[in-house]
Amino acid sequence: MERDEEDSDPIHGESLLSPTQTADYLGISYSTLARMRLNQSGPAFLKIGTGRAAPVRYRLCDLLSWLDEHRVRSTSEHAVRRKEGNR
Repeated sequence: MERDEEDSDPIHGESLLSPTQTADYLGISYSTLARMRLNQSGPAFLKIGTGRAAPVRYRLCDLLSWLDEHRVRSTSEHAVRRKEGNR
């Protein structure tokens, strides 16, 4: 079972967020975030250890970077990006 507390990344000096915390931060459900990991469409994540039970963590800098990559100025710009991504 995954812990929900923040872990610390001693190398980069930043907190690591659990999937639950990350989903809350992004305003999406836990299952949507999990599906995004499977589809490789979500933010970069860390897998601490090996195997299926290895905890997943997210760095805030990766979340902010991913959000910047998905920033649009209009709904038409969003539609064009989605169409280009489906090629």
